[in-house]
Amino acid sequence: MTDLRHAIGLIKADRKAEARKLLIRLVKTEPDNAQAWFALAACVANRQELQVCIHNLLRINPQDSRAHQLASHYSIEPQAPDRPPVQAPEENAAGAVDPEPTRQSQPTELMRPVDRRHLAEILDQPLPPRKRRKSKKDALQAETPEDPSEYRRLPRWIWLLVSVAVLIIVALIATVWWADEQQSRDIQNMETAEGLNTQRAVIVATNRALETTAYSRATAYVATEAVYITPSPPQPKDLFTVRLVAVTAAGDVTAVGREQFRPGQDIGIWIEAQAPVAIDLVLRLVWLGDETPQIVLSDEIVLALDMAGAVETVALAAPDGGWQPGNYQVRLLAGEALIQELALSVAP
Repeated sequence: MTDLRHAIGLIKADRKAEARKLLIRLVKTEPDNAQAWFALAACVANRQELQVCIHNLLRINPQDSRAHQLASHYSIEPQAPDRPPVQAPEENAAGAVDPEPTRQSQPTELMRPVDRRHLAEILDQPLPPRKRRKSKKDALQAETPEDPSEYRRLPRWIWLLVSVAVLIIVALIATVWWADEQQSRDIQNMETAEGLNTQRAVIVATNRALETTAYSRATAYVATEAVYITPSPPQPKDLFTVRLVAVTAAGDVTAVGREQFRPGQDIGIWIEAQAPVAIDLVLRLVWLGDETPQIVLSDEIVLALDMAGAVETVALAAPDGGWQPGNYQVRLLAGEALIQELALSVAP
């Protein structure tokens, strides 16, 4: 078995002449070694030696499919199983110098065996192509020398397809990169805006704390001097200013301080804070046409303005038939206490 493995290694190393000699000596000492005869069939020098290998394979195993396929492929008539062993070829037989003769030097060269799978199990290497009849195209190609580099040259359409694919991939990568960069910028802008809002809130809270502290210190100082001054709390009417304005259909405010309106025009109430204020108000629109004033509209609003100068606009939508011409009053009440009162008129 060691000699057989060594011979197979020589065949793989393309040293078939040495492998042939070693296998001939092996089959002479072990004539019933089918693996040795099959390996010898891969490096014989001529057709007669192949015939000897096939006959011995069938002698050892008449049902050997590999031997039958080789015999059928090369038109070799199998020998009867009951015949005596066929003598192994000689090591220095004629034609043994070149175990794979070329087509020009010997027309009976060994071509590719039919059962490539079984030969690959032993040799583990590509086998020569199967013999086929030459066509006119093959003859023309044989007469025309070919450049081996042509086999490695790809058609232009393949290169064009590869170039387009590369451009598409590059474009996709650039798009993904740009999207990531844009997302990073958006996140950074949001974080910056949140930071500014947080700083603003801190500043407002700090100012309020300072005002509270200053007020507490001033009160304590006055109490220490035995002069107790109780500051009167600001009245609701002093916390904001109320004016009438005209409101467009789009919600825009025009004509601040207006006192005359049309029947189908919305009446706007402009409330501007003089100081931070949070109060619940009742807004009433009173018609003064008869001797007894008549409340046309009454609604509760929550006024919450956190700084001086803040403005809130309340719009009184005109009814379907429009306002009734005449004089009106807009009254703002805190509970039942009247805070502000504005006069207006609706022209016919």
